[in-house]
Amino acid sequence: MNTVMKKGACGLLLLLGSHVAFADCQLSVSQHNVDYGNIKNSDVKQSGKKWNALPDRTLQLSAWCTEPHKMALFFDGKVGDKGAMTFGQNSAMLMVASGALLDGKPVSLNHTTNRDIFSPAGHSDQKHIVRSQQGLIPVQGSEILSGKQFSVTLTVKPEISSTEFAITDKSDLMSHIHISVETN
Repeated sequence: MNTVMKKGACGLLLLLGSHVAFADCQLSVSQHNVDYGNIKNSDVKQSGKKWNALPDRTLQLSAWCTEPHKMALFFDGKVGDKGAMTFGQNSAMLMVASGALLDGKPVSLNHTTNRDIFSPAGHSDQKHIVRSQQGLIPVQGSEILSGKQFSVTLTVKPEISSTEFAITDKSDLMSHIHISVETN
């Protein structure tokens, strides 16, 4: 039996905000709405006993300021049981940042949890998992770098729980993520 699961406008909505302290900065994302449309069994890959993975989607996120600053890209969204952002009521969404550039030069990524005084709070690497209430920061070793333009590639990896995937009527699964650029 190959049933079409009508999930309606199943998608991820990225809402951009710009909270900037003492700097003239802007933020842009290549796609504000990631829409998976109506989802069928053939659209997903079972990734575990209770999870069905949708195909990854890739976005470009850029922040630029008129003067060099230490910048952090903060993400705010509803968090589920295991720390991942929610997708629908019972599903999860992982976002991974990679390909970071500061003023056109490759940099490593770390995160900060403090919006006022940035401080690396984890391991620096070329890829970094994005979590709610954390800000991505460009680093070299343990040093936070300053620049005018900071960009990253975001890979969105949603997984639908088996309970939500079993619904055969129309059901919208959404996640609202607020992204802001903050400076020190």
